[in-house]
Amino acid sequence: MDSLPTILVPSGDALCETLRLSNLFLESKGVFLKINSEDSIECPSGSLSIAPVALTPGIFYKECFKDAVNLQTSMNLLYYKVSNDDSFLKEVEFNTICISLSGLTALVSEFHRYLNERTSYEGLISNCKIKNSQLPENSSFTSFTDGLASAFFAYGNQSSAGIGTSMFVERYISDPKLAKAITDSFAELLPLDESPLGRSAYEKAMLKYDDYVLKPQRECGGSNTYGIEIPILLKNLSLEQQKAFILMRLINAPKFDYLFLKNGKVQKINSISELGIYGIWLSDGDKIIINNEAGHLLRTKPSDSKEAGISTGFTVIDSPLLI
Repeated sequence: MDSLPTILVPSGDALCETLRLSNLFLESKGVFLKINSEDSIECPSGSLSIAPVALTPGIFYKECFKDAVNLQTSMNLLYYKVSNDDSFLKEVEFNTICISLSGLTALVSEFHRYLNERTSYEGLISNCKIKNSQLPENSSFTSFTDGLASAFFAYGNQSSAGIGTSMFVERYISDPKLAKAITDSFAELLPLDESPLGRSAYEKAMLKYDDYVLKPQRECGGSNTYGIEIPILLKNLSLEQQKAFILMRLINAPKFDYLFLKNGKVQKINSISELGIYGIWLSDGDKIIINNEAGHLLRTKPSDSKEAGISTGFTVIDSPLLI
């Protein structure tokens, strides 16, 4: 691909045909989400609607995608070893990527290949011809069913510290290059407590607020604070209240134009994407039975949105176009 694709807003016959094919595929494959009764007075409780999806695949750099996929099984191994080292770490909770979209994300990958084969994205994308090899296969649906089946059969046969540095990762991952690759994938996370690190983080938040996001430490995420709003909020919090937040370095993802299909309407939106790689781990004591990468999830949202979420309407399900 010599140049980045230019996203066009379809109109006339191109729009009608695109919507016809899209609805035909998404409805026949069951790419639905339950409608929140508060969002639609006209729809009775329990009604379903086509899930919000990206009409065009999300531009994603091939090498970054490969790095994320290749790293997944090593992350599985790291978490396995950490969780079994009682003398080093008492694990209270481990939040993993949500797998509830593992079926839908595989279908959206299939949807983008379908549109490419039927329309070549004429009237939607110019400057390039998309090859199916640029739209990676997504095994998330079958991988999880295989993983659950393997677990079923296997079952039938009867002090605190951070791990965000190479020193701690190398405790479990003996290969220095692999340990570095893992820690390089971590975003900077800082406490806002009375420790020297916490006070240093406070100064960063007050002076370099555009480089960070302030996140509350609570279930389900959301309610993040950005930019100049960070020092304004912190000035009104006591030290004890500040401990309820963490400071995370802001990830400046590349921005591209996308076409969103939401509620039957097509919108051209400048957006950013977030990639998650699924994985399956199955072990019995020290015996590792399965350690596999298991497909991917790409979620895309408007670049100016400070919140995320498929069901909340901020984000659409996407699949990568590798460049």
